[in-house]
Amino acid sequence: LTRCVNTKIAQRVGENWREDRVMSVVDVIVPSTLDFMSKNCKEHLPSVPGQLLESMLRLLEAFMTSLEEDDDEPEDKLKEEDKKKDKPAEGEEEEAREPEEGEEEEKEEEEAPPPEEEDSDDDDRPKLKLEPVDMNIDKVFDMYLVMSLIWSLGGNIAGKDRQVFSDFIRPLLQQVA
Repeated sequence: LTRCVNTKIAQRVGENWREDRVMSVVDVIVPSTLDFMSKNCKEHLPSVPGQLLESMLRLLEAFMTSLEEDDDEPEDKLKEEDKKKDKPAEGEEEEAREPEEGEEEEKEEEEAPPPEEEDSDDDDRPKLKLEPVDMNIDKVFDMYLVMSLIWSLGGNIAGKDRQVFSDFIRPLLQQVA
């Protein structure tokens, strides 16, 4: 099951996916962890080991897919783009909608003028420059892999057994990290 899902995800995610790394961590950690959990940890809801493992891989896929998104734009530029999306295109009118029963009619709020700038002694501070940083994809992958493993396997553990799980899994993670 793991190899099949791992291979399919690798095809979807592409070059950022570390198929061999997933298998090595799964082979070392998952069997003993699932065995430990079945004997020592209570769950909120009963789980199936295969589903826990698939959840781990899907969560890792989501993390790795998010790396490809271009979210490195400065926040103010992103806000400007969002405002443009919300406004109707030139020549189009915004559709008026009749309020449903029990719903109050929304009043258009006027945009408040920008706050006046206060005189400050901070004007001579250097401006922050955002520069791209090279990412070590192997380290990022490992961090996301560990997070996915902990949350998918340990996220359903009840109460005090979470600490028992944490005490068990930490040394295992140090072996593969």
